[in-house]
Amino acid sequence: MMRAYKIIAFMLALCFAAVSLAHAGGHRGRMALEGPRTERWLAGLPPEQQQKARVILEEERPGIQDLHYRIHCKMQELEGLNYDNDISPDALSRLGWELQKLRDQLHAAYQHVYERMRQELGVEFVRPGRRGCRSISQFNHM
Repeated sequence: MMRAYKIIAFMLALCFAAVSLAHAGGHRGRMALEGPRTERWLAGLPPEQQQKARVILEEERPGIQDLHYRIHCKMQELEGLNYDNDISPDALSRLGWELQKLRDQLHAAYQHVYERMRQELGVEFVRPGRRGCRSISQFNHM
């Protein structure tokens, strides 16, 4: 009976991962710092500022994209352990802390972009509405 539960849990985890990847387009499918919200913001800038802002976004994108990918992988790892009865509480705690650290690094990376836009262009960059791993990753889907 326990084996059947583990198989069902494994299949559900695979389905969830497939749906998540399809929705996100994989970790590279949707570039960090791109999307409708960013494009609307850029369209509101004068052409010279648009060009400078795009340069900043291109320079900052690889680090932010890497953090998005690492968060995605860590969340998949954590979700994969969700139905594992043999997992120790210490392992779950460790993964939770690692995920929080990555989330904080991502928030700091976005904050760095905001500061660069403010200092180099004198403009305010768009901000996500909420905090958290999933809300930051949905930054441009509003």
